[in-house]
Amino acid sequence: MPILASLGIRQLGLSVSTSPQTLVWVVTLWSFLPVSLFMRGMAMARVAAMVTARRRYLTRQMDMQGGLQPV
Repeated sequence: MPILASLGIRQLGLSVSTSPQTLVWVVTLWSFLPVSLFMRGMAMARVAAMVTARRRYLTRQMDMQGGLQPV
């Protein structure tokens, strides 16, 4: 990503050090990646919690009904 960003900025003829607006955009774009990964981790944790709760519910239901019968 850093290499692509620097190449893109050079192709546009901009310099991060001379233009404050370009620097703000670069920092904004760089902050998007960690935030998106953090949100993805939170979503995966919620899905894992829902799966765990469902498994516990189904296990309790099976225990109340006598569980699995041996084959």
